[in-house]
Amino acid sequence: MFNSTGAGVTRVLNMGSTGTPTWTITGTGATVWDCASAAGNLTINSNTATIIFTAAITANRTIALGTSKTTYNNITIVDTGTNAGGFYTDVSIGTAVTIANLTITAPITARFGNGTYTVTSLNSAGTSSQQSSFLPASGATPTIAITSASLSFTGFYGMTFTGSPTANNSFNFGHNTGITINGPSVGGGSHCIGC
Repeated sequence: MFNSTGAGVTRVLNMGSTGTPTWTITGTGATVWDCASAAGNLTINSNTATIIFTAAITANRTIALGTSKTTYNNITIVDTGTNAGGFYTDVSIGTAVTIANLTITAPITARFGNGTYTVTSLNSAGTSSQQSSFLPASGATPTIAITSASLSFTGFYGMTFTGSPTANNSFNFGHNTGITINGPSVGGGSHCIGC
């Protein structure tokens, strides 16, 4: 777990810019990254760093990204377990968090908090047997403002997008705006029920 909360001290986190620095967070429950209550006193310089949240999660986990001074380079969220997305990963923000590359690796059920996530490249690639889902956290109205996206075998409910992404082989659970969702192709020939 990484924790940098509180409003008492002004501080800067420089995550590294030599080579490809990688921060691997393996926490399995509760809050595994907590910058939520930094109240503007924390500046994160992600530089060229990648943060990988990876674990065989056995309970809901929260990634609290922080406040308006917060910028991230690469974030990858993974569940290495066998629960097939049975637990939530809550991705919460304060305001105006910016992420260069956000990758959701199936099976993940990601719940997004209030505010706007500005994401240059959004990636969520599942398979026919393992899908991910994007949902709002309870009572939240999240917006993801993206430049480019690669989305497949992902379900969406209650999400607002800008940048007009398209999700192929994916699932529209309703109440989404700003995204084109194309369902999986049927294949396998024609079938007649009740003939």
